[in-house]
Amino acid sequence: MQTTDVQARVDLRIPEGLKTEIEAAATIAGVSLTKFFTDAALEHAREVRRLHANTSLDNEERDAFMRLLANPPEASPELAKLMQTKVQL
Repeated sequence: MQTTDVQARVDLRIPEGLKTEIEAAATIAGVSLTKFFTDAALEHAREVRRLHANTSLDNEERDAFMRLLANPPEASPELAKLMQTKVQL
């Protein structure tokens, strides 16, 4: 985690017991409460994004997708024209 450019602030309201428990865990881990929260939140955020970045197909959908890959439909005239367009990046 990059800590050299701290400009944002997040305020949380949580039950006192939860705060006490999290503070104890941060102390055991040897890190500040801020680092403990940000590390945990970042890890969870990355996992959520990773899980939502993938597409899952059931067997029927997978088979249909594979059939289309093996036997693609003929390109429409518009698509054929678009494929002839050269783009310079």
